[in-house]
Amino acid sequence: MTSASMTGRDRVLAALRHEQPDRTPRDFWAEPASWNRLFSHIGHSDKDRLLDWLDVDVRHLEAGTPSERAIGPGIFQNFWGERFVYNQTPWGPMREDVKGALAGAHSLAELETQVLLSQDLSLMPETTALELLNDCDSLSRQLLALERALRR
Repeated sequence: MTSASMTGRDRVLAALRHEQPDRTPRDFWAEPASWNRLFSHIGHSDKDRLLDWLDVDVRHLEAGTPSERAIGPGIFQNFWGERFVYNQTPWGPMREDVKGALAGAHSLAELETQVLLSQDLSLMPETTALELLNDCDSLSRQLLALERALRR
C-alpha cells in the first residue's frame, strides 16, 4: 500500500517545509480502548505493523503527560484544558469530551484573560491562553529551523 515516490519521513518533512509531498501525510491517534479494539479485530498487537499496513506516516512519542484532575462529579481536565468524562467499553475506558476550559471565551479579549494550568495542574496566574499560543507558535518556528539545520 505504500507510495514508492516518498518515504513517510520525507513526506512529513516536505509538508513541514510547505512543499508538495506525493500525498498528504497520514497520521493516526487513538485512545488505549480503541487500540485494544483494533488489535482484537486484526489478531495481533503490534502498533508499528498496523500503522505500516495503514500507510501511516507519523509516529507518536509515548511521552508522559501530567495527570488529569477531577473538576466535578465524573468530569476531568487535563493540562491542555480539555475536559472529559470516562465511559466504560468492553475494551477499556474511553474519553468523551465535554466543553473545555476555554469554551466560555467569546472574544479575543476574553480569551486573553483565561488563566491556564501548569504542568502540575496548579493555576498559572501569569500565563494567559494567548501567551501560551504565542509560545507554541514560537516553538513551532524553532522546530522548523532545527529541522532545516539538521537537513544540511
